[in-house]
Amino acid sequence: MDRYEVRRLNLIKLKDELCGGKIAEVARRIDRSPSYVSRMLMSAGNPGKKPISEKMVELINTGFRLPQGAFDHPDFDPNSIAPPPEFDFSNVSEVPESIEIKNKYPVISAVTAGTWAEAVEPYQRHEIDEYLLTTEKASDNAFWLKVVGDSMSTLSGISFPDGMYILIDPEVEAINQSYVVAKLKSVNEATFKQLVIDVGQKFLKPLNPDPMYKPIPINGDCKIVGVVIDAKWKLR
Repeated sequence: MDRYEVRRLNLIKLKDELCGGKIAEVARRIDRSPSYVSRMLMSAGNPGKKPISEKMVELINTGFRLPQGAFDHPDFDPNSIAPPPEFDFSNVSEVPESIEIKNKYPVISAVTAGTWAEAVEPYQRHEIDEYLLTTEKASDNAFWLKVVGDSMSTLSGISFPDGMYILIDPEVEAINQSYVVAKLKSVNEATFKQLVIDVGQKFLKPLNPDPMYKPIPINGDCKIVGVVIDAKWKLR
């Protein structure tokens, strides 16, 4: 088992045994957003996963008051870790939970998304009826799009079922395995797929394994509108 997987499993232990299973509490202790922590907890191979770097280990050691080297040990036991006895915490008040900065972006249609990149000013705020919040950092031109259909839905791994909302940032560079919104010249609206680059060839790949959903080769008639950086359900 490599050290990054050891760190991921040990972070899960800290979450479950010292934070009541709450990602938000882990985030508070290391001064990061819950979404950032969630990405660190993703297993290897998941797009968007954040490996736990040396700098992050230092933040975790500080936030949980861990002795040097403990977090990298495969037999790490959070319950056996106690603050050094020379520290007196009796006069230390509880640190208030950090405030997450939430930004709101417009929800637009797939037709509007298709011409988003070409617009001089992508949207007039007074013309937008619906906005959704995110804690992700995004450019001013980011927008939400509602997933329609089940081409990006799958029974295992990351899935984007019909009705889910995705946040697209036109200023994020699309790389291999990115989830993207693209515009085909032959179609009057944008499409949502995974970008796959294989031996120099680019495809828009649906996640649904059903044979009816086929990869779309990318050539001169396709333009990437933006990259998906967040996804959520709107419950009300």
